[in-house]
Amino acid sequence: MKREASIFEKGDSVATSLLSILDEMERLVSQAVELATEYSRLYALLHSVVDKTFIRKIERMKEEGRLSVPREGEKFIPLMLVSTQEEKDAHLSSFVKQVFEKKRVEGNPFYYLLFPEAEGDLESGEKIVRIISSLLFGVNELNAVVILLRSFKAMPAGGGAVVINDLTTLDRHNVVNSLLSSSISVIFDNETFGGGPIAYCIHVFAKSRRQLSFLDVSVPENMIDNVLNSLVSAVKNALERVGDQG
Repeated sequence: MKREASIFEKGDSVATSLLSILDEMERLVSQAVELATEYSRLYALLHSVVDKTFIRKIERMKEEGRLSVPREGEKFIPLMLVSTQEEKDAHLSSFVKQVFEKKRVEGNPFYYLLFPEAEGDLESGEKIVRIISSLLFGVNELNAVVILLRSFKAMPAGGGAVVINDLTTLDRHNVVNSLLSSSISVIFDNETFGGGPIAYCIHVFAKSRRQLSFLDVSVPENMIDNVLNSLVSAVKNALERVGDQG
């Protein structure tokens, strides 16, 4: 009888210990759930703060004339011209705006992003890619073209030609062929012109988007106006051909 009482006492002790452990586990699980909930709220808060900051930056760039976006109901060519060049070095930005206004009057506006404060590093490249992704791919996956533009004083040999970096360029829509048909001379180069962290970031992003082309283009200053007009027309024609084939 004593032995049976001892067994019952031990069993009762084990059961009490198990219940205590289960209670502790329940408490820990409850804390973990609360912690996960708080983390989720914190993440959502941080995400919303980042998004609000990003949206404010977009609005500020629009107001400063450094970013073009469609007006309500306006149809845009899914082309973005990007320049990170400072005005003190060239007048590329003013030419981009002039061509944009001309094309808008013709009913063929495009996107442009003028980002002269870019420091030529990966962080600047990531910011530019986020803006490109937000504007061109915010709603739908569409055929689009991004062109990173630079200008330079003159060709070393004195000739006049557009220089395309063939290491970072990804021409899925045969824009270069359309450009060549407009009688613009093109030289491919991978040593002197183009490249850099920003071009690399856009190139990596373009590789992840099957319907996106990226051209890394350098233009002589005396050809900027003519080349920009030809580039916009070349992209428009190339994308229309893709649409017809689809």
